[in-house]
Amino acid sequence: MDFNSKKLNSILTLFQNGERKTAYKKMKDYINLYPTNIIAIYNYAFMSEKLNNLDSAINNYKKIIKINNQHWQS
Repeated sequence: MDFNSKKLNSILTLFQNGERKTAYKKMKDYINLYPTNIIAIYNYAFMSEKLNNLDSAINNYKKIIKINNQHWQS
């Protein structure tokens, strides 16, 4: 399945460039389009953690494990 990696990379670049809240919102929208993209969900959990939204971070890490319980980073 094509997860539009170009769009995902642009969102990650926004986050790295300090536009964290914008990137966070865009990542949430991206995940709504691609709900099984583990890379996106992981990065959304990471963003949540960095923005001190720990409940969201935990919930998204758990979501990854449900999709793939072998995902070592979660």
